Amino acid sequence: MMDLIDSVATLIDVRDRDDLEITLASVMFELVAASELILWRVRHTAAGPEFTERLYLSSLRSPRTVAPMGQPLDEMSAELRAAYETRQYFYRGYGKEGCSRHVFPVLDGPRIVCLIEIERSPHLSKDQERLVLGLMRIYRSHLGILENNDTDELTGLSNRRPFDESFRRLANGAAGQPARAGAAASAQAELAVVDIDFFKRINDSFGHPYGDEVLVLLARLMRSSFRDIDRIFRFGGEEFVVILPGMRRDEADEALERFRVAVETFAFPQVGHVTVSIGVTSIRSGETGSDAFGRADEALYYAKRLGRNQLRRHETLVAEGSVAPKDRVSQDIEMF
Repeated sequence: MMDLIDSVATLIDVRDRDDLEITLASVMFELVAASELILWRVRHTAAGPEFTERLYLSSLRSPRTVAPMGQPLDEMSAELRAAYETRQYFYRGYGKEGCSRHVFPVLDGPRIVCLIEIERSPHLSKDQERLVLGLMRIYRSHLGILENNDTDELTGLSNRRPFDESFRRLANGAAGQPARAGAAASAQAELAVVDIDFFKRINDSFGHPYGDEVLVLLARLMRSSFRDIDRIFRFGGEEFVVILPGMRRDEADEALERFRVAVETFAFPQVGHVTVSIGVTSIRSGETGSDAFGRADEALYYAKRLGRNQLRRHETLVAEGSVAPKDRVSQDIEMF
């Protein structure tokens, strides 16, 4: 009983959505004594759902590297396909030793956001099944509370509230894409500040409802342009922040430039074409969100001064002598 109480307390202590999924899966793995557990993140695309292995836990085998690429539904196991298509818990036994595979779809409202695949011998008892389903109800309830507090009402992106916590874990090497169970995640990451060019002019010329529509459509472009593990925040007004974990500088620059071009070539209803300016910097180990944001913001305003609709990297500007190096503000000062 105490183990169950501790597990529930661990689950509701989490304040980050990505961490909540990982914690839910880890708690399940321990409570039901699974031999293997895989957490599959689901991304819904125009071509159909894609499944990315987010976490792998095993009590029997050596940890393996998690595949970063999404897989289509027809490449997944029969058990996972059945759970996804019926939106219900699915179980199948196999082998002479009483091995079993259980798949639990995790829903956020009407959408399946991830699936938890558990392998175990013997199969889960009815009490264990009810325990897992109860934990999932706690997850959905807690997720709803987090989203009410941490989500921008207009765009559906994260707001400023969860930024510091997400950034702190990343800068300390505790975030990013977990490669395998028990291994530290890479702290290599990039932070970009995105600002819509001449946004006040859009509001003044077309009215605030069309300005709001630009923000909503831009948020959609951001979701489709970046990976599931990337974190996107609306900081207010026309300013957004993107955290790109596990990326080299050149990879981040390419991803951000693709997004800039996607915005430039998108036809916004009534408004027409809109552009964005972007400043980017590499996150340094142990620094605060204020430190990295300050550098990216300086690069952003340099891009604005040079004519807008462009990407500028702070490290390159320092090397060119265009801006002065920025010292760390303080590890004790938080941004919000």
